[in-house]
Amino acid sequence: MCVRLNECFAPLIFVQFFVSSLQLCVVGYLFSTHFNEPQGMYYGAYMVSALIQIFCYCYCGEYLKTESFNFGWAIYDSPWYEETRSSVGITRSMLISMMRAQDACRITGYFFEANMQAFSAIIRTAMSYITMLRSLS
Repeated sequence: MCVRLNECFAPLIFVQFFVSSLQLCVVGYLFSTHFNEPQGMYYGAYMVSALIQIFCYCYCGEYLKTESFNFGWAIYDSPWYEETRSSVGITRSMLISMMRAQDACRITGYFFEANMQAFSAIIRTAMSYITMLRSLS
């Protein structure tokens, strides 16, 4: 299921992150140059909406990774070994599920993972580009 989810959403996440990162750089620069003017408020609101869109993907990716990793611990902490002594098939399925849960599901955008680290990296990169553009003008 995780592989299918990545196949469906990887192009969308890649385009969303790429376009939103460019928008953050440009709109952030415009916001910093027109801060005291009335249109600065519009640039700020647009920047916040782009950040919220990126945050939604990153938060969901982080949550999916954490919960899929915790799935193995939930099986381990449950008393499954006591209830399934007579059923070898269920025991084997539980062990395979625990082993599979060690490799957590991830939402990727081809060459990066959608998580909170990517979100902070996008913000840091956008701020450094804004600073660079401000120094050039």
